[in-house]
Amino acid sequence: MDDITVHIDDVSVLVDRVHVFAYNVHILVDHVPVHERIVRVHSGELHVQ
Repeated sequence: MDDITVHIDDVSVLVDRVHVFAYNVHILVDHVPVHERIVRVHSGELHVQ
């Protein structure tokens, strides 16, 4: 049971980090002219073209 609990905690932390990352990307997009730039999130990296 301990292993399962640790696994769940790790996943929870990972999900929290993804939410924070997505929130930061959302803020970035809000400050970038969307019609001029294409913003893609891939493999944890932010690519702006």
